Amino acid sequence: MGYWLKGTAPRSAEGKSVEFPGQTWKEIWTYCLEVEPETAGELEEWWSSNGQGLDDEQCSLLGDVLEGRIESGAAAEYLAEIQTEQFPWYCDGKTPDCYLCKGTGVANRAGFEMETLKKVASFLRDCGGFTLH
Repeated sequence: MGYWLKGTAPRSAEGKSVEFPGQTWKEIWTYCLEVEPETAGELEEWWSSNGQGLDDEQCSLLGDVLEGRIESGAAAEYLAEIQTEQFPWYCDGKTPDCYLCKGTGVANRAGFEMETLKKVASFLRDCGGFTLH
């Protein structure tokens, strides 16, 4: 299952919509909650594709925060840190079909990469608000 964010008043092609495979959305929004909890926290059921969302002002603020963290290098530091997290309580590191580590013992954070984060920041700045589906 994946998630789809639909811009409510897009100002550009980047603001029309963005889609995520299931786990990628969780990783993205967890980061948003960490870096801008007041705004991101307004999306109360971020794990549910029930059509709720954020308004234009909230999206613009969150997009600016993400862009600032990308430009400052803070996002790259965060990504480097989570890409090396170990999951010993969840995975023995030897199971080739483990969705987290693919048998390496090191987490693959489900597509949460710098390009994905840049795409989200652009979407948020240009979507005019969004609904989650």
